[in-house]
Amino acid sequence: MKAYQQILLTTDLTKLSEEVARKAVNLAGHFNAQITLLHVIQRHPEDFQGSVDTFEELMETNRTKINTFVKAIPIKNTTPMLRLSEDSIENEIIEVAKEIKANLIIIGSYHGDEVTDDNQLNINIVKEQAMCDVLVVHPDQSKTA
Repeated sequence: MKAYQQILLTTDLTKLSEEVARKAVNLAGHFNAQITLLHVIQRHPEDFQGSVDTFEELMETNRTKINTFVKAIPIKNTTPMLRLSEDSIENEIIEVAKEIKANLIIIGSYHGDEVTDDNQLNINIVKEQAMCDVLVVHPDQSKTA
């Protein structure tokens, strides 16, 4: 088996996703792998209606959140990445995985394999379209409740 060297860790920056990230960091440590931490913000055109200030505020708020998230885990050998997407979150994950040449995508699932907690990400789409392995991690919700 070829060792995982590029891991794409998707996150919604919630407390539950912190446990998923800790598991990913543990796995990455075994392979001495690089982690790209991806948070996708789905943009709907009506959300901004041309307001550059609102867009900039959203990006800055999420930059702060992702940096805080990285420090809380902590995640070494990581590249935090924010994406604003008018496309689907699934397509953005697949695109980033291709860009970084990921050989493993890690996704947290809080309610089974199909749709994540926020009902925006369909994990099955990522699993079907990914050109690499996809690991779905189920956090222990009793620890974070």
